[in-house]
Amino acid sequence: MGFVANVVQRGRTFHFRRRIPADLRQRLGRHELVRSLGTGDIRAAKLDPPPLKWSALRYGF
Repeated sequence: MGFVANVVQRGRTFHFRRRIPADLRQRLGRHELVRSLGTGDIRAAKLDPPPLKWSALRYGF
């Protein structure tokens, strides 16, 4: 299976990893967001990425 953007493997579990935009870093207190996808299957990890809405964080939606 080829490269999958924003998905990394830690041990046997895949995680979603995304850089946080510069204007949100101070508010969130970190430089990147990492969330477990709860699966060790790369096919399942590719099919179910978490939704990210940076505008909701910027404007408080």
